[in-house]
Amino acid sequence: MLVYLHGLNSSGQSVKARMLREGLSPHTVLAPDYPAHRPAAAVQRLGDFFADLGDVRPAVIGSSMGGFYGQWLARRFAFSHVFLINPALTPWDLLLSHRGETMTTAQGESYQITAELIEATRLYGIVNPCDGVPTTVFLDRGDELIDYRIARTCYLDCGRLMMWDGGDHAFQHLDAAMAVIREHLDRVLVSPQQFPGDVEAADIGADAGPQGAQQEYDEDARDPIAPPAANRGDVTAQGAEVADTRFAQG
Repeated sequence: MLVYLHGLNSSGQSVKARMLREGLSPHTVLAPDYPAHRPAAAVQRLGDFFADLGDVRPAVIGSSMGGFYGQWLARRFAFSHVFLINPALTPWDLLLSHRGETMTTAQGESYQITAELIEATRLYGIVNPCDGVPTTVFLDRGDELIDYRIARTCYLDCGRLMMWDGGDHAFQHLDAAMAVIREHLDRVLVSPQQFPGDVEAADIGADAGPQGAQQEYDEDARDPIAPPAANRGDVTAQGAEVADTRFAQG
């Protein structure tokens, strides 16, 4: 089973959710709706959702803000693997330059980006993700909203990084990512007793990924970027012009 966590202003009926359901069939793909713009309510809704699954140990994939919540939830529930797509790991920075703007969710709810909303995200940040949770990170270097190096720096020493040149925040390499996810889901189906404790993040060599993806386990030759800390607030959002739909791609 795979659970997809959508991004800010998106929904469980998004294009990406549909592509995952179709592309990973016959595996079950669930995509719960949750209020990603209200952090406390988001983790409450998702926490209840995963608690209701009982003893099932799903794989989880989160896009943008869904990745942010997914990595936090992975420290509270037993997931077989966590997959992150262009994750918004420092939303307090990402949303800072949008403070005061009004946005609208896919469900039609309008809300304002307030200082209180921005600060509320800090409660769910993970300062050090190198705690044994098996994680694969899919990154488009052309992401116009989020500097890919933030996630790369966070997971360089403890996750499987798969990065492509070009692309954008919507992520243009989902087919290649689904091949990796399907391999994991097939393995769980055959040997469920192996999970959690997935060894994928450590046992796949640099030549094993989909064509065109670069897998990294050492320093990037590009300019370095400091790892995020839950109490930082001095980095503004990366990206182009502001529009509600820019965040509704997850």
